[in-house]
Amino acid sequence: MGGTLIKFLVLVLVLFFVLNSIHYEVEGGESISEEEDMEIERQLKILNKTPIKTFHSEFGDVIDCIDIYKQPALDHPALKNHKILLRPDNPPTRHTTEKTSSIIDEPKTSGIRPDGIECPKGTVPIRRTTKEDLIRAKSLTKARNGSNASNYYGEHGAILKLDNGYQQFYGINADISTYQPTVYEDEFSTAHMWVVGNAKDEQLNNIQVGLAVHPTLFGDHRLRMFTYWTADGSYKTGCYNFLCHGYVQIHQYFGPGSKPSRISTYDGGHYVNRFFIYQDRKQKVWWLVFTGDTHVGYWPNSIFSGSLSKGFANGLYWGGITKAGSHVGINPAMGSGHYPDGVYGHSGFFHWVQYVNGFNQIIDLKDTPMDAFVDCQWYNITNLGYTSNGNAIYFGGPGGRCPTLSNPAAKMKMQS
Repeated sequence: MGGTLIKFLVLVLVLFFVLNSIHYEVEGGESISEEEDMEIERQLKILNKTPIKTFHSEFGDVIDCIDIYKQPALDHPALKNHKILLRPDNPPTRHTTEKTSSIIDEPKTSGIRPDGIECPKGTVPIRRTTKEDLIRAKSLTKARNGSNASNYYGEHGAILKLDNGYQQFYGINADISTYQPTVYEDEFSTAHMWVVGNAKDEQLNNIQVGLAVHPTLFGDHRLRMFTYWTADGSYKTGCYNFLCHGYVQIHQYFGPGSKPSRISTYDGGHYVNRFFIYQDRKQKVWWLVFTGDTHVGYWPNSIFSGSLSKGFANGLYWGGITKAGSHVGINPAMGSGHYPDGVYGHSGFFHWVQYVNGFNQIIDLKDTPMDAFVDCQWYNITNLGYTSNGNAIYFGGPGGRCPTLSNPAAKMKMQS
């Protein structure tokens, strides 16, 4: 009798510990607790609004056409009474010599793959968020703030920074090459740019935009457009694309998560996507503009703190970041997978690298000095200065086993 009771009590204890450690697992081995699962279900109900129309893309994405006035961004506490802006009020003027068709080695504009998606007027396309998306998002490292890419495990970068300590910037521009490096499940490789603003307690604000192959974020290995924002160094605020409230979408055909229509190849066809972020000082928002004059969406100043909330940035960054796989510990290729050697078409590149000054003019960098940050021997970045394609930055590398650095900022060096 006593032995039976002991066995029963042991069984009860085993069941207790099992039930209190229930985890749900998704593709890729990421697991969550029952409590986390309930929280994710709650977030899904908030993020996924009732669609007016739904599309299924050839790549497996479910795109919902959401009433522009009911999109997730408006659930942000600072945007409760926000009036949607459909066009800019005070865009900057170009104070540069733009490219012409006579340039022999001019890359072609890639555009965004339409996937047959044309949301009805008054709605915006938003990729439907799945439970797997949110579970994968939990494993994402914090956004890279400034040059300290390797403060996060396995991440390494090749970055050029414009930050002289006193100048205020009101926008950033570049044509970004559309290379699609090979990465594995928990790796990523980006080519992007970002504006950085200071806030109290040294919590950086930033807005990031560009291109990435990022299976953890998107669930596939294709090159996609991405955005990121944070108001506090990624501690409590901010997210990629539509995974939280804040970024306001206005374009009815494409947005974050869309794919370039053409991919660049080494020493072959070269294509670019132009990205432009600028501050509209009358509307007090940061606009996201895609190739040409296509205004895709914006971030209101009110969701930020520090200088971005006041309408200016303290620093501008262009470059690439990669993350090593957790099992092999090898960082993937960046850009074309080749080091920049000064030869057009051999590496990843940024053309028409520009910024917006205090007079609301789009300015070429010309010979403006920039800081370079490269913390792994398998990558490099070079500022070519002013070329036939405007100010040009070449970057990238084959990837490999990068060293673990305790103080990556110490690797900063001057490069003009």
